Amino acid sequence: MSLENKTEEQRDNLARAALALLENPELSRETKKLLMKAAPSTYRFPEIEQETQFDASLASRDKKIAELEQRQIEESAQRNRERKHAEATARGLDPAEVEKAIVEKHIGSWETAMEHVELSKRIAAATPSTFETVRKDVLPDAKEIWGDRRKWAAQQAHASIDEILKARRAG
Repeated sequence: MSLENKTEEQRDNLARAALALLENPELSRETKKLLMKAAPSTYRFPEIEQETQFDASLASRDKKIAELEQRQIEESAQRNRERKHAEATARGLDPAEVEKAIVEKHIGSWETAMEHVELSKRIAAATPSTFETVRKDVLPDAKEIWGDRRKWAAQQAHASIDEILKARRAG
C-alpha cells in the first residue's frame, strides 16, 4: 500500500477522505481504531490505546464482580438449604424425602412440602403387618364377635363402664 503509484488527484482525494473521517466527532474514534487494526506498527493513537487498556481493565473488574456475586448467590443458597434441612430434621422428617416431594409434586415451598410429607406419613396405606396389629388390638377374638355380636357389645360396654367407675373412685 503505497501512495507513490497514485496520481496527485487520488492522493488529494484520499487525504480529504481521511481528514473528513478523522475530524468527524462521531467517526473519528472508529476510524482511528480501524487504522490501528489495519496497520498497528504504522498508526498509533495514544487516546485509543489508553481507552482499550481501560476497557480491558473494566472488563476484568466486571468479571471479578460477577464471579463474586455468583459465589455469594451459591453460598446463600447453600445456607438456605442447610437451614431448611435443619427445619425438616427438627420436625422429624428426612430432608431428602422433602426435596423429593418438591421435585416430584412440583411444590414451590419447603413449608408446604414438609406438610405434604407429614400428611403422607399420617395417612399411609395399611400394610398387612399394620392391619394385623390394629386388628389384634381392636378385635382380640373375631369368633367371639361374629358368634354373638350383642353379647360381645354388652361385654365391651360393661368393661368401659367399669374402667370409668374405677377411675372416678381412684380420683
